[in-house]
Amino acid sequence: MKFPEKDYCLLKSEGVPEYTMGVTNSGGGNQTQLGVCFYRKKIIKMNKHLILHRDKYPNAYLSTFLHEIAHAQMPRENHNWRWKMAFNKLKMKYGLDENKVKAENKLFNEEVLKELRKKYAKQIWKCPMSDKLIYYKKIKKYPVHRYRCKTCKSVMEEVWRVEK
Repeated sequence: MKFPEKDYCLLKSEGVPEYTMGVTNSGGGNQTQLGVCFYRKKIIKMNKHLILHRDKYPNAYLSTFLHEIAHAQMPRENHNWRWKMAFNKLKMKYGLDENKVKAENKLFNEEVLKELRKKYAKQIWKCPMSDKLIYYKKIKKYPVHRYRCKTCKSVMEEVWRVEK
């Protein structure tokens, strides 16, 4: 998968020209990684599905990319105040509107990632109160009472599982 030349130019202009770019295939699990920075290896990886849809979700893509550039600029700082300052400077410099980013991230999650979760699910759980469905890539082995809805804390019910 080829990254646009402007992404490499952005790396250079922000003082991390030694970094290369790669792709992560994350997409089917409940915790989906949109980007990751490996500062020791000097590589920034972006989610394959976000790259494929970057024209439809440009603010979500740019925000994720700048997030990882901030990690490259501030290695070993995780999400502390120094890193947050660097990320906020980048967001201001490139004119990112936080409301647009949140809206696009929500749309991307609902339109793209939710479909991937359904496609790769091996087990589906349902909240009896809100009817919210949770799709799992890995089959949960523990007793049912251990899984609770994040919003209402009701005990989740298993509704489907892949047969072995």
